[in-house]
Amino acid sequence: MGVKTLVRRLPGVVSGVRLGKRMVAIARRGKMGAYAGAPNGEHGLGILALPDSRHRFVGYYDHSPFKPDDERLLLVHSTRHPAWRRPSAAVPVCIELINHQDSTVVCELGESYAWNWQQGARALWLNAETIIFNVYDSAMDRYRARMVRCDGTHLADLTIPVQEIDSQGRIYGLSYEALAAVRPDYGYRNRQPGSHELAGNAIEQFDPSTHMHNVLIRLSTLQKQAQTRHGSPIMQAKLNHVMASPNAARLVFLFRYFVGGRRITDLYEMSTNGGPARLLVADSGVSHVCWWGDDKVIATMMGVGGFGYYVVPIDAAEPTLMWAQQDGHPSCVDERYLLTDTYPDRYALRRLLMRSVDTGGLTELGAFPEPLFYQGETRCDLHPSLSPSGRYIQVDCAIGHRRSVAILANPLFGGGGA
Repeated sequence: MGVKTLVRRLPGVVSGVRLGKRMVAIARRGKMGAYAGAPNGEHGLGILALPDSRHRFVGYYDHSPFKPDDERLLLVHSTRHPAWRRPSAAVPVCIELINHQDSTVVCELGESYAWNWQQGARALWLNAETIIFNVYDSAMDRYRARMVRCDGTHLADLTIPVQEIDSQGRIYGLSYEALAAVRPDYGYRNRQPGSHELAGNAIEQFDPSTHMHNVLIRLSTLQKQAQTRHGSPIMQAKLNHVMASPNAARLVFLFRYFVGGRRITDLYEMSTNGGPARLLVADSGVSHVCWWGDDKVIATMMGVGGFGYYVVPIDAAEPTLMWAQQDGHPSCVDERYLLTDTYPDRYALRRLLMRSVDTGGLTELGAFPEPLFYQGETRCDLHPSLSPSGRYIQVDCAIGHRRSVAILANPLFGGGGA
């Protein structure tokens, strides 16, 4: 048994090692003296400062939390659950509409017991007046998506949970039970599924306007293909991170599994109208993805140039290295600029970065300290996202051991550049 495999099977050892490394990093940061714990002054910073003691966070980086027609308003999750502890199915998150300019709660949209620290309850703007988020239906013992108006009025509970929405308003779901079993960072803890449910994992599509429901791809189909390709049984397979193209024509998603103790990640793409899923990038450790237009994605992965940000064309051309850089959560500001972040460095600081695609020029917009006890599932990734106009940048951050949300001015909006 290899050292890495042994360590993975001893979670107490993993936690101890992480804690020790974090203590060293924080001590190192202290020796630096003053540090840029807030963004550079010219970019401005507003931290949500509500008078209560609740933790607040947005969640994932792939959708803007700003109201499409009023960028003063922000969709956030809040909870009293200790932020350094794993989520509890007994403690809910509240879905709130916040005015970030005066740090007030405009409306409480509902609550959910189906959530995690990385993506919350997957609260998303379906359109300028409608929000969707996941809930656990205890009567039916299932996860489903709930649609509400921006004043909190209940509209409908859908037959599937939401993982992704496209620009045509269609909803895509997958198995949060499977994620809870093999990657709890992104799963929910409300129910224990049977083996038949895990085996039936699939990416599903639901159109609220027509009530049409389709199964686009089943996990079992990809499992068979992967086992043929590797010549070995695959274990702990799961689907995650479904992302629709801006024009709603294509999907990309990650298929992760283990072969002989080694974790493998494949990047797939397929039409939103169904049909076969096509393998884009095989076994290259794809971690995070964003669309760059409708015909290519940017992926953090290991390629011929080492680990970095690669441009992956959907037409099956080879990926090309854009930027040799550590992992982060990328978003395309436009065709010219990339917004991303880093994981904690040797000073336990997460960096918020803007990079010019044309020149390679890099601007650090801020450095945010990671608290001592935020580890593993309870980490606080920045997960940066943009407002629809591009005027504002939002990040999740920690003030002490309290989760909060920071709003920055986009330096490009006033005509500046990286």
